[in-house]
Amino acid sequence: MNELSDLMKLDRPSLIKKASELKAEFVRMKFESSLSAMEKPHKFKNLKKKIAQCLTVYNSKAGK
Repeated sequence: MNELSDLMKLDRPSLIKKASELKAEFVRMKFESSLSAMEKPHKFKNLKKKIAQCLTVYNSKAGK
């Protein structure tokens, strides 16, 4: 199933929790990349995109 449609099904607290988990993973990846070369640097872009999607869905549910 589409990841964005999965995010739309979550409630607001779950979206914040998922976004904070993704941010923690991003920080961990940044730390690991500073120690050694990353094999797949494109994962940074994908992770930032997922964080932005979570926050966009969260903000769209604020008006409802």
